[in-house]
Amino acid sequence: FSTGIHSYYRDSVDFLNRSSIDSMTTFDVHFTWRTPWNANLSLGASNVLNAGSDSAGASDNQPADPLEPIYGRIPYVRYTQDL
Repeated sequence: FSTGIHSYYRDSVDFLNRSSIDSMTTFDVHFTWRTPWNANLSLGASNVLNAGSDSAGASDNQPADPLEPIYGRIPYVRYTQDL
């Protein structure tokens, strides 16, 4: 078994002739079990401390970057297999 906490920080980004993207900090946690058949089974959550803003449905609060789909807390189960 193993556990981990990861922190990510992204500084604000300014684009030419476009809206700027605010800086963002996230904390992710995971618990992993290394199986006897060389696989990993992980349970975790991304963005644990920042579950998103209360007014996420407002059109003024939509992300400026359409490629930035992750806002809010996201739980996950991940299985990886070593061959």
